[in-house]
Order: sequence, then structure tokens, then C-alpha cells
Amino acid sequence: MIKKNIIIGIIFLLVFLYLLDKIQHPLLQKINPLKTNNVYTYVESEILSDKRIQLLNKNSDIPVFFDLCIKLMQNKFSNLVILTPYNYLDYVDDFPIKMGPKSDYPLKQRINLLSAYVLEKNGGLFLSPGTIVYDKKDILTQINNNDIVTFGDKTYLEPSSMILGSKANSEFIKIYKKRLLENNLKNSEGILKDLVV
Repeated sequence: MIKKNIIIGIIFLLVFLYLLDKIQHPLLQKINPLKTNNVYTYVESEILSDKRIQLLNKNSDIPVFFDLCIKLMQNKFSNLVILTPYNYLDYVDDFPIKMGPKSDYPLKQRINLLSAYVLEKNGGLFLSPGTIVYDKKDILTQINNNDIVTFGDKTYLEPSSMILGSKANSEFIKIYKKRLLENNLKNSEGILKDLVV
């Protein structure tokens, strides 16, 4: 009888932790020992000018390509967190630059720095909004076993900031973030390559 109660108690605890993992609140994610790493991306509305034409859906101010990529991400990852200029400070409280179309920095440089801050604080996987996810395999479990998770061009020695994952408080991400700031947010792939080699 005691064994049966212990087994039922363990099953109840595992179910409870599983359900807790599905609640996407940062505080609950931190205390759950069975937590699934979140997947993050960042999007913002484009300010259109007569010099640049974006393909937009009449119901959205996000470019169609990004919108399609994000829908694909949502299908592959139930734990996708879509960061915007309105909610990114919920995940990083010490971010040094303004996010949004009127920022002084280009979008890619801002996303690279944001990914470093988010990953350092929360861990997980950060995908560029234009990433086409077709096979996720076990990438989220790799985050717990490696200092850095990324995919490169042609060789493993050319990492890309378009897909970047790490544990929270990773020394690798701390150094990457520091170097991005020292280089005025430029040359993210070069910085990653130097750190990997």
C-alpha cells in the first residue's frame, strides 16, 4: 500500500511539473526542475518609406515572410516567446539600447544584442525572425549539454547568430555579449567564430 501511494505521489508530482512547465511565466520557469527551454524570436512593425517596399499583409504590419516564419516556429515550438518592442523588457531588465523601428541601430545588430541578453538571463534558444524551421530534432536538449548551440555556414567553424542557444548565465554568452558591446554591436558572426575557435 505504501509503495502504491509513493508511485501515485510521484506520478502526481510529474504531472504537476509538466503542467507548470506549460505556463510561460519566467518565475515559474526558473523554479521548475523539469523546465523546457524557451525559444525566443523578436519582431517589430516596419516603418515604411517610399525608398523601401515590404510585402505586408493588409491585416498585419509585420512583413509577410517574417509572419510565415513565425507561424512555422509556433507549429514546431509550443514554448515560443515572441518578443516585441512592447514586451522585451519583461525578459531583460538591463537592456542598454532602445528596441523599435526608431532605434539608432540596425535591426540585425539589435536582435543579436537582445539574444545575448535574453539567453544570459533566461537560457534557451533564440531564432532570427526570418529563420525557417523545418526540423527541430533535439536542439533544446543540446542546450543543457553544451555551452553554445548554433548552426553555421558550410563548417562548424563559422557559427551564425541567426540561431543561438545556451544555458542561463553561460560564460560563453557573457563574453559574447561583452564583445558585442565593445564592438558597437557589429561583427556578431566574427565574434562568435573567434570564441568558438
